[in-house]
Amino acid sequence: MKWSLILNTHHLKTTSAIALCLYHYHLNEFDRDIQRKIEDRKDRKYLVVGGDISGIQDFIYTITSKGALKYLRARSPFLELLVEEVVAEILERLKFNES
Repeated sequence: MKWSLILNTHHLKTTSAIALCLYHYHLNEFDRDIQRKIEDRKDRKYLVVGGDISGIQDFIYTITSKGALKYLRARSPFLELLVEEVVAEILERLKFNES
């Protein structure tokens, strides 16, 4: 059940982000012909950014067996914070907000 909830949460965040991008893209064009403009797939309306943290397996698993679980638990939030900070930096440089 937990994985289903996580996957649904990611799906909802992604879907809402796409909808928000579409809204902002067409914000000044609301008129009777808006549906045609929204469905126009020739216009580039989105910027998708992907990333990879090289060497992450080495960072996570270079732990001795004594106290390994404690260290693994500590490194997971660190990685989440790192990813959030990188995303925030990209958004700031593009002059976008996080919503």
